[in-house]
Amino acid sequence: MTKLEKLGATLQKSREVRNLTVREAAEKAGIGEGELVFTEGGRGASPATLGGLARVYSLDVIELMILAGHLSKKDVKRHQERQAA
Repeated sequence: MTKLEKLGATLQKSREVRNLTVREAAEKAGIGEGELVFTEGGRGASPATLGGLARVYSLDVIELMILAGHLSKKDVKRHQERQAA
């Protein structure tokens, strides 16, 4: 399973656990239904889409960004080290 497929599966499971339809989840996240289907299908997502879905599903947006390939764990660690300094 690729990172994007894992991202899609995570998001789909999060939606289903909350008993939300694609339409309901997309509306709450402020995205189109097609974009949610695309994302759940493991084909990627924009940072804005991930932010909206993270908010709706109460997920860690940083972890979603890593799965989507927008950030690396190394980038996050470097940022945390700078913030701590």
